[in-house]
Amino acid sequence: MIKRLFILMVLSFSALSLDAQVIKTSFGIKGAGTGTIISTPKDATFAVSAGGGGGAFFGVKIANFLGVQAEALYTKQTINYNYESLDDISTYHGTQTYILIPAVAQLWLGRSVAFEFGVQKAVGREERIIATNNIPKDAVGLQDYNSIVAGINFNLGNVGVLDFRYLNGIDGTYSKENPGATQSFQVSLGFRLFSSKKHLFK
Repeated sequence: MIKRLFILMVLSFSALSLDAQVIKTSFGIKGAGTGTIISTPKDATFAVSAGGGGGAFFGVKIANFLGVQAEALYTKQTINYNYESLDDISTYHGTQTYILIPAVAQLWLGRSVAFEFGVQKAVGREERIIATNNIPKDAVGLQDYNSIVAGINFNLGNVGVLDFRYLNGIDGTYSKENPGATQSFQVSLGFRLFSSKKHLFK
């Protein structure tokens, strides 16, 4: 009995060691839809911004339970934002274009589900704004900002990928003089165009 148990432990350890030597890489494209809650620091009202876009992703998976993924997404979103001056509260609205660059670590639970945690850099590219009142031009402007990312990833077979993410902005954005905080909820669907598996030490 002890001998059989020892053999089983050795075989299990060998299987884990073999998995630990496997590295999987993948490259693909994805489209995303985003809803963002924007709040100003002084005004208690909230505004919801909707947007979407697409781009590419590259992922590396190690030992079937650890992974990292980097992406680049070109997105456009609407904006409705309150600007507070000394004697008035104005609203400006329009569209903004960003390049989103998230990088996340993944903890896989089996082959189909992974929890994600990481950071995202949002790089402002273009802004088209219509203001209700005379807001100083140097008070507004597209702001780069950073976010903390948490989410869950689902494998849809060998090709499809479904992501649900929550992003909490850690920098002020949308206005230079009166920056607002952002919380975003993102849903994306991706497709792997290329994937490979390699064994280390071979």
